[in-house]
Amino acid sequence: MISLIRITRDGDLFRQLEAWRDAFTKIQAPFLTRGVQVEAKLVAGQNTISHGLRAPLRGWIVLRLKASSAVSLAEASSTETTLVLVASGPATVTLWVY
Repeated sequence: MISLIRITRDGDLFRQLEAWRDAFTKIQAPFLTRGVQVEAKLVAGQNTISHGLRAPLRGWIVLRLKASSAVSLAEASSTETTLVLVASGPATVTLWVY
């Protein structure tokens, strides 16, 4: 449920933004801070990448994509050691996996 907050001064807005930031950090930080950076050269089609987490993959973020091709994750093929990406063309991708 979304609650409306009445902001009467600039300080109120700042304090509320800090509270939201802190709440989000508590939720996301454990997953994001335990991640690893992975770089892979992709070909068109399926690409199996070893992510090295030694734990179930929770998510991934593209940090850099050197190509004009789109990259999508085939989640059904991900395991505790690998991640399968499907690329529409050749690319080099840097990921943060967590």
